[in-house]
Amino acid sequence: MVKQFIRALGVDDTSFQLRADAYTSIVGAVYRGRGILEDVLTSIIEVDGLDSTEKIVEMIKGSKHLNQLRAIFLSGITFGGFNTVNIKELYQVLKIPVIVILEKKPDYERIKVAASRTKNYDRIITYIKEAGEVTPVQTSKGRIYIQLSGSNINNALKLISLFQVNSKIPEPLRVAQLIAKIFKRENTLIKSS
Repeated sequence: MVKQFIRALGVDDTSFQLRADAYTSIVGAVYRGRGILEDVLTSIIEVDGLDSTEKIVEMIKGSKHLNQLRAIFLSGITFGGFNTVNIKELYQVLKIPVIVILEKKPDYERIKVAASRTKNYDRIITYIKEAGEVTPVQTSKGRIYIQLSGSNINNALKLISLFQVNSKIPEPLRVAQLIAKIFKRENTLIKSS
């Protein structure tokens, strides 16, 4: 059984201008249960770089929430263009289940073509393969697609449903997306917290 007031983190990225911005920000929203926003974490990542996994780890380890978090929800595995999160490494380092939430199934052929234009193509493809199958799941709020590290589908579904309020997207991730959109409109780089 999953406790009602556990904490989870949702992570999304802010926008950037292609070929103009070298860096962009990631935003993390820490929630306790489905209704209490406890903290907002930020970090800066390189556009199309290889530091998103490291920056998420640093963001969490540098917060007071490291030993409190029971799940990390990611809005996909790529941030800042093709700065791809290694979800296996993220789980191995933090020992917190990683649940990637997608609203639609990725088109991997298009992703491979786009990624081939980056300097880190081989690493990107490796991380995508290591992230495992994208699994469709039905929640009480609607169908989503997930990838997992450190959890099985049953436990992931319990965590997802615990944090769903009015959307199929878990609240920590939904709020991280909303906060990131503010900075997308302002085109602002957020200083690391």
